Amino acid sequence: AMVTTSILFIAQVNRAWGWPKPAVILLGVCLLSLDAAFATSNLTKLHDGGWLPLTIAGIVIFVMVSWRRGLESVVAQQVRFTEPLDGFIARKDRVSDGVSPRTAIFLSRAGAMTPVALSRMADVMKIRFNKAVVVSVWIVARPRVSPEERVRVTLLDGTFVQVDLRFGYMQQIDVPSVLGPALSARGIDPDEAIYVIGHERIIPPDEIFRLRDVVAHVFAFLARNAERSVDRFGLPRGRTMEIGYPVKL
Repeated sequence: AMVTTSILFIAQVNRAWGWPKPAVILLGVCLLSLDAAFATSNLTKLHDGGWLPLTIAGIVIFVMVSWRRGLESVVAQQVRFTEPLDGFIARKDRVSDGVSPRTAIFLSRAGAMTPVALSRMADVMKIRFNKAVVVSVWIVARPRVSPEERVRVTLLDGTFVQVDLRFGYMQQIDVPSVLGPALSARGIDPDEAIYVIGHERIIPPDEIFRLRDVVAHVFAFLARNAERSVDRFGLPRGRTMEIGYPVKL
């Protein structure tokens, strides 16, 4: 714990406080030398039960890394197999069976890319909406984000609106309550809009040959048991539609 605390403090001094590198190196050598002396003196306790907390910590770290790597893989595949939102809007070859008078709000993991749910509804189901709002939720490296910084709205054309929502890692994510005033200010009734979200069905590799295959299986298990987006973002159940699609890792 002391070594970890020292490493985090050194990183804070280097990145946030902007200390010169020689001073950071000198501070790191001093702190880590003391911590290493205490750490090595406790190595003899590994055989007397000290291995148990280290094993538990290792498992927790592995699970956390697996979740993060898995999410990165999902986003990378979405970026790879979808097109930029600007290109989707500019395409003239889409054929639709009609235009729904309602507003649809699509949640996107990939920022400026077209949400998979939006492309599936347009290209497969041939459905278009009077207004389409693409919302990206970002968790920043701060405990809280002020209301002035939380919402950024970009009008792409007469039909599409892009919204970026920012939350601190200690704030509760309630998309409708934050998004509603921004939409109302632009003539969109948030109480009549429907939410359309994509639900990824993670397919891990059939066989395990490498460590990343193990990571993929762990992530698939975590994804199956994770909190649903409807609950995580506080979406209204009666006006939320999920579109499932497979994602092979």
